[in-house]
Amino acid sequence: MPGRSVPAVSAAVSTAVIAATAVLALAACGSAAAAVSVVKRPVLKTVASPAGTIPGCRTGVWAENYTDAGTLAWRVSLPVPKPYNDTQPLSPVVVGGVAVFADGNALYARRVADGHGVWHRAFPNQSNTLTAGITGTVDGLWAWKGSVIAALGLGSAAPSLVALSESGAVRYRVKLDNEKVPQGYPAIIRDPVVTADGVVAYVTHSDSLKTSDLSTGKPLWSRAYRKDEGVIAEGNLLIVDNKTSNESPTTLHGVVARTGHTRWTRSDLPNWFEEQPGPAGIFTGYGLALPPPPPAKQKIYPLIAIAAATGKTLWTLHTPNEITAVWPTPAGVAVATGLGGTVLVKDPTAGLYLASLTTGKVRWSVTGTHSDPYTTPIVTGSDVITVGTTPATGTVIDWNAATGAVRWKALITPADGRYLVQPRGKNVLAIFPGATGTKPSRLLAINRATGKTTATVLLPGMATVGAAPAVAGQDALFEPQTLSCQQPVAPGSGGSGTAPGAGHV
Repeated sequence: MPGRSVPAVSAAVSTAVIAATAVLALAACGSAAAAVSVVKRPVLKTVASPAGTIPGCRTGVWAENYTDAGTLAWRVSLPVPKPYNDTQPLSPVVVGGVAVFADGNALYARRVADGHGVWHRAFPNQSNTLTAGITGTVDGLWAWKGSVIAALGLGSAAPSLVALSESGAVRYRVKLDNEKVPQGYPAIIRDPVVTADGVVAYVTHSDSLKTSDLSTGKPLWSRAYRKDEGVIAEGNLLIVDNKTSNESPTTLHGVVARTGHTRWTRSDLPNWFEEQPGPAGIFTGYGLALPPPPPAKQKIYPLIAIAAATGKTLWTLHTPNEITAVWPTPAGVAVATGLGGTVLVKDPTAGLYLASLTTGKVRWSVTGTHSDPYTTPIVTGSDVITVGTTPATGTVIDWNAATGAVRWKALITPADGRYLVQPRGKNVLAIFPGATGTKPSRLLAINRATGKTTATVLLPGMATVGAAPAVAGQDALFEPQTLSCQQPVAPGSGGSGTAPGAGHV
């Protein structure tokens, strides 16, 4: 879908399912205290591994807090969700001094300072059938004005939105409007986004855009668009894309989120167009095209920066090779080019650019290094820190933000699922899987000034991290998990599919 395959999109949402009559009853009667409990820490015992499983592996889910120095501040075991409650991992959110973790069909709140359990709330399943979906799973999680906002059962016939206070009290729970679909097909809500002024917008199965007020949960307005609809949030605006046919250009609409008023529309964009929300009222986008049969050449679309308030093009950046990822930040726009996705061969077309957010002027560009499009880089006034990849290696690279010169490199694995985090302090954290599916994931604390690794930490068991960590001051909070101990079908846990080579960790 347009605008959703790019790593810069920050809202983490899965396609699982929803929610609980018990919670509604508690919210209605105001008995929030009765529904809030302190999380008990289950003890996970290691047992002999049966045939076909990874030796020494144990299933588990953990809420963890690491400081910028790579020191474990605390670790808490969470229950392993039932297979039918398993969803795509979500980033934790922080409200006040409380970090909230999603785990299957439940939320667990832990005090950031010491990991102490504050509250726990489960959303029991009303149905787990194919057509009705699983109605208790947490599929979206946001923090907004002191509330925790959770989207439940987005792939079910009864999706809902729940708002909880920092203490875990239910402020409201409302059913999201989902349309009926043909019998035998699950109803699906997709692309939920949250605007700066507290509007959640989502797209239904039949490409209807619907909105609700996060303060009350009440619907605001809805509108049907023609085809292949998508939406991103840009400040208080929604940028809606759609097409009139499979072959038509992409049309963008700038819509006031709270009222539904359309400020502008433009229809001069490529058929397949990816948008990325950005700061300062500027979003970016670029076109994609399928490779033609030889000897025809690949069509290369430029990067376009668009003013969210007017829809007008601010600047255009042409690159010699296809764009694979764009990350707009206040300190500049990082642009990766080359082969799409995970590289299985050497990529001679790879490049990295840093351009001004306001003018598009290229400060510098380098070639020959394929930047992982799924790892969001750290872009500041002094550094651009990325993950460079080849079929056999992964490397954290610190580029000088002014010149593009390489300041330092740190070797990691070629496996997919890597994250860069910069809590307050002098280090950057790199979190990445082991070189094979039977090796533990690791966390490195790397000194930003020197590139020296100041700490190396093994995550529990064979756990991997499936969503970006949340940063709260000097703390990085994330949720590693091992849901299965089955041996991988082939060596390697990432796109490389190869055994570890020299220097892999």
